[in-house]
Amino acid sequence: VEAGLALARRVAAEIRSRPKLALVMETDLSVLLLRREGWGEDEYAAWSTLHAKAGTWLVLPTRWRSEPVLRLCFVHPRTQFGDVERMLDSLEVEPPTLGPPSAG
Repeated sequence: VEAGLALARRVAAEIRSRPKLALVMETDLSVLLLRREGWGEDEYAAWSTLHAKAGTWLVLPTRWRSEPVLRLCFVHPRTQFGDVERMLDSLEVEPPTLGPPSAG
């Protein structure tokens, strides 16, 4: 349990250091909520679906006070900070899309 709590605190600090990410709620046990600036429901859904299908990680969008956000839960004691850091890196690139690319 302590490993999950320590990881959540470390990830919260990392989120605070990234300009495109914002911690929405301070850690509550091993759970935290974050927002990616400029993203809405479609971007969160596309990002989440892409990574779930690829098997890289499972992070699902949720709502906090009517706002779409991502919820991170750390329960597995072997979860490595480097893996979470790569996940945060992927949130800082352009969002994936749900549909086919637009013609243009």
